[in-house]
Amino acid sequence: MKRKVVNPDPNHKKKLQKEEKILDKELKETIEDKVELEKEMKYKTKPHNS
Repeated sequence: MKRKVVNPDPNHKKKLQKEEKILDKELKETIEDKVELEKEMKYKTKPHNS
């Protein structure tokens, strides 16, 4: 009977999950930055009356 090969490094999966979280965070930040930039540009091109 052959033994099932188990991932020798149990931290590998955790590491991958951390990297995914970091990537997700960076992606969210860039999206937020774009939204903020669009808002600013809108105000600069069409300043509202105050």
